[in-house]
Amino acid sequence: MNRHRSTVFRRMKRAKQIAAQWEAYERIQADQRADPQHSRSIDHVPTAESCLKTAISEFETPRRLQDTALNYTSCAKPAESNTARTTVLDVESSTGHDARDVDGTEQCEEDWVDVPDHEEYPEVGCTISSPVKTKTNTFEESATIFSKPSDYRKTLCPCTEISVNGIVLMVLALGIRHSLTWVAQLGILGMIQTIFPKAKVPTTKHLLFQKIKRDTVDVKYHVFCPKCNIYLKPMTVLKEKVKCSICSTDLLAEKAAKYFCSMSVRDQLRDLFEGPHKLGREVLAFRANRKKKVQANIEDIFDGTVYQQQCKPGFLLSDPNSFSYNFFTDGVPMGHSGKSIWPIYLSINELPEKLRCKYMILGGLYIGPKEPNLNVFLEPFVKEANLLSSRGITWSNDGVNVVSRAVPMCAIADSPARCKLLNMQGHATKWGCTFCYHKKKPTDTSSIRKYLIPVGNFPPDRTAESVALDLEIAEIQCTAPKKEDRHWRGVYGPSSLATLNHFDICKNLTVDYMHCLLLGVARAHTNNLLSGNKAKFWNVDLRPKDFSINDVIAILDCRLLEIKPPKSITRPPQPLSCRGNWKASEWRSWLLFYCLVCLQGILKEEYLVHLAKLSVAFYILMQDSISPHELKEANDLLSSYQCDYQKYFGQDSMVYQVHLLQHVCVGVKRFGPLWTHSAFPYEGQNRYTLKLVTSPFSVVKQVVRRYLVNKAFPDLCVSLKCSDIVVDFCEETLSRQLKTYVYNSACYLLGKGYIVNFSEEECVALKACANDGDEQYFKDCLCYKRVLVKGFRVYALGCSEESATRTVNSYVNVYGLRSAVTEKIVLTPDGKLFFLVRQIIFEAGAIVVDKKYDEVQVQHVRKVQTFGDLS
Repeated sequence: MNRHRSTVFRRMKRAKQIAAQWEAYERIQADQRADPQHSRSIDHVPTAESCLKTAISEFETPRRLQDTALNYTSCAKPAESNTARTTVLDVESSTGHDARDVDGTEQCEEDWVDVPDHEEYPEVGCTISSPVKTKTNTFEESATIFSKPSDYRKTLCPCTEISVNGIVLMVLALGIRHSLTWVAQLGILGMIQTIFPKAKVPTTKHLLFQKIKRDTVDVKYHVFCPKCNIYLKPMTVLKEKVKCSICSTDLLAEKAAKYFCSMSVRDQLRDLFEGPHKLGREVLAFRANRKKKVQANIEDIFDGTVYQQQCKPGFLLSDPNSFSYNFFTDGVPMGHSGKSIWPIYLSINELPEKLRCKYMILGGLYIGPKEPNLNVFLEPFVKEANLLSSRGITWSNDGVNVVSRAVPMCAIADSPARCKLLNMQGHATKWGCTFCYHKKKPTDTSSIRKYLIPVGNFPPDRTAESVALDLEIAEIQCTAPKKEDRHWRGVYGPSSLATLNHFDICKNLTVDYMHCLLLGVARAHTNNLLSGNKAKFWNVDLRPKDFSINDVIAILDCRLLEIKPPKSITRPPQPLSCRGNWKASEWRSWLLFYCLVCLQGILKEEYLVHLAKLSVAFYILMQDSISPHELKEANDLLSSYQCDYQKYFGQDSMVYQVHLLQHVCVGVKRFGPLWTHSAFPYEGQNRYTLKLVTSPFSVVKQVVRRYLVNKAFPDLCVSLKCSDIVVDFCEETLSRQLKTYVYNSACYLLGKGYIVNFSEEECVALKACANDGDEQYFKDCLCYKRVLVKGFRVYALGCSEESATRTVNSYVNVYGLRSAVTEKIVLTPDGKLFFLVRQIIFEAGAIVVDKKYDEVQVQHVRKVQTFGDLS
């Protein structure tokens, strides 16, 4: 029924269009009769009868729809200018750019980068940019209303300052914020057009895209053969047929859906450097102005050995105008569709940490039911990356042309994707490690191969020279009859990353702690403890036959749910019974903060020491400043943890993630602390990329179009010349600005202030800080419940907003390691801001976990002894 109804509506829309053609035809005839010398020829204009016959025969309409078409054509007499204007607007709004499927689903088949500047209507025989002239000039005014830039800058009505440009910008902001489809956004624009009929609001896709399109980024579609998995050719528009040179298969790229997209990284970098954000200045200034806490420590990616090598004389980063970047690729499932999305993200290292995550670049995109051949998928990216390192980009820095070249620093991927990047065997195979030649061996109890702890020295690491030798033998082995023999020591063949300049396929890849430490080792360790009735791990006074692991989990859940972390830990604790649904950030909180507190007294000391080794090593490697001594200590802890893991959980538990622990500290030495080369920011970006998909049709084009519109939004705010009201609305919509606050010395006091009577102890503390003993002075002070300091919310103790949630934000660090609890936030009459805090006194020294088995000092988890005086 719905399909039939939508078909009827489409045919009625077509009947309106035919009526408008008939009306235009009659006006042209009238114009020719009135002024034969001046009027244009109508030989190529179809007659009204032919238009009607075309409409009826084309759709094979039923009798009632024929009557509808006749009724529309009979009402299309241009007796008055208003009727003519309305009819022509119907032609405008019924263009083919608002394409829909039979069932009414939105399609995105047009290539938005190739939208023409002027729409042509072959049925009427004219172009909007050159309308037919009449005595009343009605058709000319109606046909050109959307081609006049001044009309977009006029206000909607005299009572407002908002123009059509402002309306378009605000609707786009709502679309970005709430992931609205183009149909929904056009519906909002159509509603505004109905409310303000004299306004010239763009209500079709063609007119809207003409308004907002920016051809500053080169977009190309790359076709590959699905049978042979070889790269065929790039195209700007997916219209032509492509023939495979090997299997001679004719492919229509768009229908076959065997293509991926690349967006020019150079163009995007130029837009970021020169655009409203002016990131070029940040890139040039950050590395030079960076201040280290301790000169010899590792504090960022700039202190890693790989970056330091590129900064030596003769290398690219010795030029102060050059910069480096990390890149990431991995597959993300698209809901329950059976398809996955594979993006290529780039982040600039010479930016502050928050800006690295905020201004990422999408360099390539593949969407399909199967995983792509990464050698084919990365080929366009590698070519452009080589241009970036050889020619660089030229951009304007306050009128001065600057040439900046870029160096690929680190490739980040999980273990399956890393094997595909290097064209090697999977990590579950015999030679699965991409960093060394550790060979999997059968266990003592089964023939299943595992990464057992070697007796004696560890196997050597892979190097560029050894991989080159493996590749030579692998080219000979590729003709082996059995598929499992077509490799040599795990290498199948050449990798596209081997052609990437200034990039070593062995040294420039590293272990990602999100997939290895959190989703790998921490989860496996916890599951080994809590799966099955393993009474040997627990201090429980129960006979083995009465022991149930569910009793232990229930006790741990009670302890875990009583913990109230600060809001900087975005996810509150969830029960261990639901750990199968935990995200990587929840495993990070468990490993760093919760596990030792919850398990103490329940887990036997021997096994608690074992887990503490992993927790302490992880804490050291996540610090902002890591000394060489601490790096060695973390490496020793991880080595000891590996040996104990095999001892306590057996050889069958020695999975690949546990083996990778021996390569974690090497990555920190090369690229800095773990957070500098983590997959967390890229995986977070995947959430926004998936929100760009609103229809199952031409998904790659959808994502590309919406991505470019979102990136161009700051430029649109400048080019459309909107009022301050519009800009404020867009900023509030996209950045979720605070609504009620008081700004004071780089702090934002949230909510409304209130007056309280201070206690004697509080007055003494305030007098010591404010140096004012007037009683009236304290009566005029305002107290606030919340304050925003450097992006972190701090609550006063006992705040209702805090007590209603599972978070605590009243505990702060003051002057380094001194911790305190905030009791009141006070704003004095002269504008001074004070925090009345009570110092937390911890027990002397760090927690030392059972010296009988091993001495592990836990610095990041400490016991509270008492609270100090108010200050």
